Parts: sequence; structure tokens; C-alpha cells
Amino acid sequence: MSRDDLLNTNYNIMKSVVTEAIKYSPGCILIIVSNPLDAMAQTAYKLSGFPRNRVIVWRACWIRSASGLSLRMS
Repeated sequence: MSRDDLLNTNYNIMKSVVTEAIKYSPGCILIIVSNPLDAMAQTAYKLSGFPRNRVIVWRACWIRSASGLSLRMS
């Protein structure tokens, strides 16, 4: 799947989720965890009409350690 395919698929999902979230919880804070992260965060921000402090991007990366995989928040 190309980045463009992923973008189109996730855009439609994000549009549906954001629309429903603000419909049922207009005072919510959106936490975006989706790829491509930059585009999906911008999509949620624009679709919601929320101020930027109510659209949060959650970014994490995996680091391989000797004991396996561990999560590092960045």
C-alpha cells in the first residue's frame, strides 16, 4: 500500500471518527494516533474546527533492546 493509498483510506476513517466524536462529545480533546501522522492530525484539526490545544498528536517509536522491544515516548 502506497502512502497515497494509506492517506485516502485513513482520511475517510478519520472523517467518520472525528464527525461522530464531536457530535456526541463536543467538548472532547482529540488524541490522534494514525498514519500518516502529519496528514491525519491536520485532517482532524480542520474537520473538528477545534483550537489546536484540543487536537493532540500521540507519537511513539519502538526501540529494539537486548531484552526485546521497548516503547519510548517522544
